[in-house]
Amino acid sequence: MSTSMAYGLSLICYIISMICVGIWTFRDAKRRNLNANLWTTLAVLIPFCIGFIVYIAINPKQSSIQCSYCSSIMKKNVSRCPNCGAQMAVAKQTIAQPDPANKKFFVSYIVCVVGVAGFFVYGCVHFVNSIIY
Repeated sequence: MSTSMAYGLSLICYIISMICVGIWTFRDAKRRNLNANLWTTLAVLIPFCIGFIVYIAINPKQSSIQCSYCSSIMKKNVSRCPNCGAQMAVAKQTIAQPDPANKKFFVSYIVCVVGVAGFFVYGCVHFVNSIIY
C-alpha cells in the first residue's frame, strides 16, 4: 500500500467520522430541544473533534420531563412547556432509556477515528521508511 493510498483512506475515514458526528449531534441536540443546526455545524466544522467535545461538555445529560399535551421533551426544572405553554404539574417524567441509534453512531465514530489514526500512522511510517532506504 502506498503512502498516498494510506492518506487517502485516512481522509475517507475522517470524512465518514465527521458525518457520524454530525448525525449524532443533530439527533441529540434535537432531542434535547437545543439549536440542532448550530450545534451540528460547530461539532463538524471545528477541527480535531474539539467542537464535538465542547458539545458533550456543555450539554451534559440531564433528567427531563415530557409534556402530557404535546409530548415535547424539556429540562426537568421548567414550570411551563416551551412548546405549548402547558403547566408542568401535569407533565409526566420520562424514563431515561439509551437510544440504540446513538450507540451505533458512537461505535461507528470510534471505528472511524481508529481507522484514521491507523492509516495516518501507516502512511507516516511508510514515508519515513521511503526516505531512509
